[in-house]
Amino acid sequence: MHFGEQVEQRDGHCVFTGCTAPTHWGDVHHLVHWLHGGETSLTNSALLC
Repeated sequence: MHFGEQVEQRDGHCVFTGCTAPTHWGDVHHLVHWLHGGETSLTNSALLC
């Protein structure tokens, strides 16, 4: 399973407060941007539309 698929399976929909957009509308984003030292990992990612 690819990284993005793992995030989609975990989150189930967009995780922005109040949003329930389906996974196919979203993209995986870093919670702490990689330019600021954020790693590409499941714990530092979220599905957002």
